[in-house]
Amino acid sequence: VSEASTVVELAAGEAAVRAVERLAFDQKPEAVRLRTAQGWGPLHPYDPRGLVFLRSLSSHRSAWQHVEVAEHPVYGRVLLLDGESQISTFDEATYSEALAWLDGPVPARAAVLGGGDCGVLRVLLAAGATHVDMVELDPAVVEICERWFPGVVAGGPADPRTNLLHGDALGWLTTGIGPYDRVIVDLSDEPPTGDPEWDQTLARVAAALSPGGAVTVQCGGATAPFRVNRTRILAALGRHFARVEQQ
Repeated sequence: VSEASTVVELAAGEAAVRAVERLAFDQKPEAVRLRTAQGWGPLHPYDPRGLVFLRSLSSHRSAWQHVEVAEHPVYGRVLLLDGESQISTFDEATYSEALAWLDGPVPARAAVLGGGDCGVLRVLLAAGATHVDMVELDPAVVEICERWFPGVVAGGPADPRTNLLHGDALGWLTTGIGPYDRVIVDLSDEPPTGDPEWDQTLARVAAALSPGGAVTVQCGGATAPFRVNRTRILAALGRHFARVEQQ
């Protein structure tokens, strides 16, 4: 996997891709070189995201961040914001459906904070929501996803039931919006600010809910690196909501 290490050869396929990327992630080499049927390829700096086989399709610097679309042999198309993976076509539907949380009655009125890939918006509209306010900071994310992830977006922004706003979703919470049957926080893995501000955000979310309404929050992955952040988010949710569940 690098000039200074033992060469590892595996048969092609999903298992091989995952094995090579896991090995590279554990070893964190300075560079990697891949061999195909045509022979050894050039030496590339190792991608700290751990995705050795990621191939960039589109790279755009918006007013807010670096928006990249890439292709992976296992995960399909991947959306990355400032190098952090957001969705992949491999598991986007599972992620969006879990975050929309449609186990109970379909929320008639919903708000999505963030969610620029439009996956959660698609799920809500398909389930029968009658009105969805979506507040995404960066218009470029929506535009790029409409081009590169048409199956994910599925025309959601143009649906007459959608009110798409561009701006600071957390600041928007202070404008007295609502009430909503569901508020979905589809922001980055980390809370947007420190603990006191995060508590204020959840208080504003609670105030925007109709009686019996619910909030769903993206709390990061289930692996150890996310544990501290997830514990912090769950504790904050417990201070503002009578019942907190994990999926």
